[in-house]
Amino acid sequence: MKSLARPAEMLTPLQAAVEADLSLKTLYQHLRAGSLAGIQTEKGWRIRPDDLQTWLDERAAARTSQQSYPDELLDELAAEWLEDARARGKLPPQPPKALLARIARAIRAVEMA
Repeated sequence: MKSLARPAEMLTPLQAAVEADLSLKTLYQHLRAGSLAGIQTEKGWRIRPDDLQTWLDERAAARTSQQSYPDELLDELAAEWLEDARARGKLPPQPPKALLARIARAIRAVEMA
């Protein structure tokens, strides 16, 4: 049987949110949904540090296991998008490198969603 942690060893939602680099609202959503283990006491939610670390590790593993596209493919998609935009007269013949980098970041962001 799992031993109960003493209250002093437990984290408040605010402490856990800071530790996990999440908003307090997001942390509460995960507690209520049950994806993050927590104990609801008369003083509010409490989270065991080990439970928080396990949850963070699982989230990190899930993110890294998602399919990722090679940079070459993303560059090709960005080039196709630029070519199409240029053909429609929406871009100058030689867009600035900052714009190309921004497009690549946007494609990667869509990939991660």
